[in-house]
Amino acid sequence: MKTLIPNHPSKFRAAVHIISLMILLEAALMLVSTAVTLWLKSDGVHALLISSLITLFVGFILWLISKTKDIVIDKRNAYIAVALTWIIMTVFGLLPFVIGGYIPSVIDAMFETMSGFTTTGATILEHVETLPKGILFWRSLMQWIGGIGIVVVVVSFMQIEGGGGMSLISAEMVGPEKGKITPSTRKTGKILVLIYSVLTIATALSYWLGGMSIYEACCHSFATVSSGGFSTKDASASAYSPLIQYLMIIFMIPAGTNFILMYNIFKGKWSRVMKNDEFKVYISIIFIFSLVVAFFIYTPQAGLELTLRQSFFQVISIMTTTGFTNANYGFWSTPAILLLFVLMFIGAMGGSTSGGVKVGRTIVLFKNARNIIKFSIHNRAFMPIKIDKRTISNTLLYNVMAVFLLYVAVFVISTLCLTFVGLNFEEALEGCLSCLGCVGPIYVQRVDLSTFSTFSDVAKCIFTFLMYLGRLEILTIFVLFLPSFWKK
Repeated sequence: MKTLIPNHPSKFRAAVHIISLMILLEAALMLVSTAVTLWLKSDGVHALLISSLITLFVGFILWLISKTKDIVIDKRNAYIAVALTWIIMTVFGLLPFVIGGYIPSVIDAMFETMSGFTTTGATILEHVETLPKGILFWRSLMQWIGGIGIVVVVVSFMQIEGGGGMSLISAEMVGPEKGKITPSTRKTGKILVLIYSVLTIATALSYWLGGMSIYEACCHSFATVSSGGFSTKDASASAYSPLIQYLMIIFMIPAGTNFILMYNIFKGKWSRVMKNDEFKVYISIIFIFSLVVAFFIYTPQAGLELTLRQSFFQVISIMTTTGFTNANYGFWSTPAILLLFVLMFIGAMGGSTSGGVKVGRTIVLFKNARNIIKFSIHNRAFMPIKIDKRTISNTLLYNVMAVFLLYVAVFVISTLCLTFVGLNFEEALEGCLSCLGCVGPIYVQRVDLSTFSTFSDVAKCIFTFLMYLGRLEILTIFVLFLPSFWKK
């Protein structure tokens, strides 16, 4: 059998060309951060400028050697391009931290950068506020670009022949179903970027009007809309007023909503929104879990308002895998903590910026389990699984089951591996849940994962890989390990 690489030279060259454009985009974002740092009169200008020039140089060289008139890419090269992009972006993204000496360890810097791009929000920093504002701005900007998807941004400005553009978006976007808003992949990408940008601006303006400085409002809007959770304060959301916390609650909900559904909201097509099964379950879980958690944590000393605010905030933050905190929920009652753990596993809607298994997949799994139970009694019945009154295909069902099985398998194996390198069982379990689900900081009584700085380098490498797997939803990475993938 002939190997796939170089497969078709023009297609492989096109994949390299796309990667080069993504590196150039990263360099541009670093230059933006440099300009913001100059405006803020903050330290970190030299680190960001040198990093941007290095990134720009490498990206430009790759762009020169891979220039092609017609960009043609097949599905397999799309997977390669996406998988490599997230690693390459992380390698260049860590340069400001290392060059500036803010995170001297390359492994620590890689953990922090991967956490940013994958919108996980986990950190090795113990005191965030000691970093220069310009560096923190870059840290937040990484989450913003990682939330919408690096590939989505690039594809929205490129003309890719055939179905290559949709293959790239499908390999990067999370969720059981991928779809287009318009027949044109390029136009779809532009609409997604526009929706994401408008939501970001609205969030930033609201935070600013609520009392944040322009700098804090921008950083927190990046972290909110991307469901990343990086804050410029050690105390996260609890450092701000109740008004700001309520605004965060409001804007975290769309961060966990499917992008295509958000488009329908922008277009005023409310009937499609209200008929969407995944959205109805998503909102129902938020309200039911928030009220139940509030019931378990209520005390007369705290009062009803604070209890409801903390409950709704933490339920939404964890379900959308944003990672902001306005309370140390590690000291809440055991039932409340267990409910939060369930939300960490489920995540929000597919096609959003959140992590986890996704609400859509959870619905399909439960409906399939129900059918299997019914089939044991009525073994001749035809019982299709329907979502939004449409019968889902067997292909989608198998995809959901495969992702769930691989998710659980990776979770179990990673937990065991972490116990072998020195972590206790609780640390390993909660660390895997945090990183694979892209959840971020976790606080549970005896285990405080507000920082991962105390773990060994080997453990940090495992956690970094889990964030990478979680962001690309496992299948995009695992398909590369199939021998058949590399054969014609």
